[in-house]
Amino acid sequence: MKKLTKKQNLFPWLRHKLRRLSYMWPERKDTKIAARVSRGKYECAHCLIESIETLWGPKDISLDHVKPVVPVTIDKDSKYIHSLLSGDKEVLEILNCKEEDLQDIIRTIIFVSRLFCKAEGFQVLCHEHHDIKTFLENELRKNEKKT
Repeated sequence: MKKLTKKQNLFPWLRHKLRRLSYMWPERKDTKIAARVSRGKYECAHCLIESIETLWGPKDISLDHVKPVVPVTIDKDSKYIHSLLSGDKEVLEILNCKEEDLQDIIRTIIFVSRLFCKAEGFQVLCHEHHDIKTFLENELRKNEKKT
């Protein structure tokens, strides 16, 4: 296992570990079970919407978050929380952080709450629909950064 150095930012390292841990989240498994039609056959949520009656094998599906874990637009929630907590020395002392680290801590809390959501927050998608959804989300993020 790669050792975390002082120069590395904690958030990317923690995000990677949390994503790995999320694969064992029971709610995620419940969503996959709900999408199962028969042994080894699953329905894609978007194929059902488009009235395409195709069943997919376990290697042909992806479990996806309905609400993206990484926000597509600038997250108003994290800005609001940051405005409430910034300058509060007691909060900074409890969190054991400096003012400049507060934004990363807030982003991590929101990331965790979105990553470990209820079963309704997940959907089973075929790889084609998952790739399209991911591409669109990434393009929106790029456009948001430019503005």
